[in-house]
Amino acid sequence: MPRGSCSIRSNASGNLADRAVTSASFVFGGMDRCRGLKVCLADGAGYRCFGMGRMDRGWQLRCEVRMPIEKPPRAFLRKFYEDYLTHSAPALRFLIVSVGTDRVVLGTDWRAATRIDWPVTWVLSLKSLTQEEKENSSCGRTWSSCRGFKNSLSLWERAGVRGVAA
Repeated sequence: MPRGSCSIRSNASGNLADRAVTSASFVFGGMDRCRGLKVCLADGAGYRCFGMGRMDRGWQLRCEVRMPIEKPPRAFLRKFYEDYLTHSAPALRFLIVSVGTDRVVLGTDWRAATRIDWPVTWVLSLKSLTQEEKENSSCGRTWSSCRGFKNSLSLWERAGVRGVAA
C-alpha cells in the first residue's frame, strides 16, 4: 500500500522514519564539514536515537559507511536539536538520556490531528522527568517566559486558537 494512502498512518509512523533518514543524510553527507550548522528534527527525531546502535555498527563494519565520516554516527547526536513531541513519556525520557535536555526544544503539531493541544503543560506534567530536567529544557524556559503572558494566552484561548502553550 502506498505510504501516502492513509494520512494518519503516514503521520504516525512515516514521519518518524523520515526523521531518521534525514539525520543519517546529514551525518553521512558531510555535516561535520558545515561548522555552525544547526538542524532541528521534528517528532522527537523519530527513530534516530533508537537506531543509533545499528548505525554505529554499520560504521564499524563497512568501509563505505566509514569513508564519509571520521567518527561514528553516535558522535553526531548532540549536533542536532530535537523537539520533544514524542507523545510518550518513556520515549521522551530516552531522547533526553540520549541527547541531553539542552538539545530538546519546544515543538508543536499544531493543525495536525495528532497534536498535543497544550505541549508545555504536557511536558511539565510528566512525572518521569525531574524538576531539573523540566527547568533545563527549552520547555521549562518557555514555560517561565510564558507565565507573564498568561492573560494574553487566555485571550488566544477565548478566540478559539488551539496549540498555544499555557
